[in-house]
Amino acid sequence: MDPGITTGIAIIDAYGNVLNVYSKRDMTRSDIINHILRFGRPIVISSDVEIAPTSVEKIATKLGCVVYSPITSLSIKEKRELTKDYYPSLKNDHEVDALSAAIKAWKHHRPLLSKVNDALIKFDKKEIFADIVLKVLKEENPNIEDAIHEFIEKEKPPVAEEEISKEETAQRDYIERLQKKIIEKQRQSESLKNQNILLSKALNELRKEMRKVEESKLKIDRTEDYQELENSLSYIKKLRGLENKGYYPIIEFEKIDLDLLEKVNDRVDLDSRVILVDVKENLSLLNDQNIKCLLTFDEFDSSGNLEFPVVQIDSNMLEKFDDIKAVKIDYIEKRLADAKKSGLIGWLKGYRKRKD
Repeated sequence: MDPGITTGIAIIDAYGNVLNVYSKRDMTRSDIINHILRFGRPIVISSDVEIAPTSVEKIATKLGCVVYSPITSLSIKEKRELTKDYYPSLKNDHEVDALSAAIKAWKHHRPLLSKVNDALIKFDKKEIFADIVLKVLKEENPNIEDAIHEFIEKEKPPVAEEEISKEETAQRDYIERLQKKIIEKQRQSESLKNQNILLSKALNELRKEMRKVEESKLKIDRTEDYQELENSLSYIKKLRGLENKGYYPIIEFEKIDLDLLEKVNDRVDLDSRVILVDVKENLSLLNDQNIKCLLTFDEFDSSGNLEFPVVQIDSNMLEKFDDIKAVKIDYIEKRLADAKKSGLIGWLKGYRKRKD
């Protein structure tokens, strides 16, 4: 799970099959839980960072499962490697983060899952797989067979139920096994359907790219579209690199208009970005972009129809890395906090009033 304004969710079964990858803005905790439970009983909820967010832990508590987070936060390179087989069908970074976290957790727990599965085959008790895995993980019990024995003893029916005839018991057990097999087959079918959807999406994307190449009659590495894609990927890598170093990369605009905003947003996604502009016209067009803040060197009244923070900064606080300007995250966060205290962002009251 990758929480935030846009929540990313990826679901993998105990055999490593990707059942679902999904993302949506403004999901409530109830929305997330209901979405997860559509695919079965969760055992582990994972995060892509070394300290799992509080929201992930709360979801895990509600669902009665354990939390897994990597020893060190996953890098962009590691996420790309983990999700390379599914990457063409992933819609955004939130889905990449969620799927890489799920795959990392599954690989970490795969030896345990395999041992529990093998042990339950001997006991002919595969239906209690989730219960045993959770018991071993929560109690950190290394002896799987002891855990199975203990669980079976607790689940034994009272003496009154044991008086049922052997024939009735055998029939009941047979029906229960059939029901378990049906559920397992349904889950396998659902998994295959979802994998087919992912593969179909990836195949369609490849076909589109092939048609573009055939129509242009030029080599891919010479087409403008391919070069623009390469440039965009390189630029995004630079932005993420600066963020990992503790900087907010700055997106500069010489002017603000809808065409330019759409073009830049397609390239880098303006969501939660820090923006710097030389002009004050058409700034309200940024209201729908969900930017983190707008930087300015000059003081001006931002309490009108702007729905984002405007922060006045010193020009000497800007640093340049190759062709990208950036400012330290700590500095911006402090300026935002100071601005809230001093009332420099009166936009907030107006925004809330309009929302109400």
